[in-house]
Amino acid sequence: MTLDEEKEEEKKEEVNLSEELKLLGKQFGAVVKAFMASNEMRDVQEELRSAWKDVADDVQGVLGKALESDEAQQLREKAEEAKSSWKEGELQKNIRREISSALHSANEQLQATIANLQQKSTAGEETSTSEQTATASPPSDEAKEQ
Repeated sequence: MTLDEEKEEEKKEEVNLSEELKLLGKQFGAVVKAFMASNEMRDVQEELRSAWKDVADDVQGVLGKALESDEAQQLREKAEEAKSSWKEGELQKNIRREISSALHSANEQLQATIANLQQKSTAGEETSTSEQTATASPPSDEAKEQ
């Protein structure tokens, strides 16, 4: 297969991939629309509404009891302490330090990923270049003799 034929084949594969992804998206959208319009979806929605209402009622009851407890009083006190710390800047410094550390870690991981991808890309280009050189090299002496 020649280099032009390989490029043409790659283009066909890229087009097919793009077309397949577009088709998948359209079909997924059609499935979601059909499900949203179905009686089953209405039943699911009603079940979810009822379940969330029960959850909200339960949470409200628990919170009502919890607000009256000693733990709630301690929590309010800690919240006041945090508020004071925030005003003094101590909490801000701690939060800033934690965020900075997390961002630094994320940047290091991204840099390692970029380096890895670049290394793979460079290795792929070198392989491609050596394959092109091999196919473009002049015939050997044996081939000339024949």
